[in-house]
Amino acid sequence: MARTFALLTLILLHACKGHLQADDLPAVLEESTVASRAELVRVISNALNGISVTLAADALTKSSKLVIERIQRRNLQGRIGGGRVLEPPEQFRLVIDDSGCVLVRLADDAHYLLKDASCRRL
Repeated sequence: MARTFALLTLILLHACKGHLQADDLPAVLEESTVASRAELVRVISNALNGISVTLAADALTKSSKLVIERIQRRNLQGRIGGGRVLEPPEQFRLVIDDSGCVLVRLADDAHYLLKDASCRRL
């Protein structure tokens, strides 16, 4: 029984950790530049099958986590439409590894190397 409990605990801890690799260290952008923001928008849009995204100027400068929420559609009068957004928000994590700054999409563990961004460990 104790062995089963220990095994379940290890599985749960591994699941909570997410899909990040062991050598991936949480990171933030050293500075938000026009080039790094443009690259982030391009990479995230591509990761989300071409969906247009808008990022804050300080995205990933204070936290390694980035959450992209879906926009609720508005009608012609500017009111939010009648349905709820049922899909969970997309989550990304900025990490640093041997290759440099990497944006990880947590839903599928896809890794995107950022060439125009410089980052530092958190």
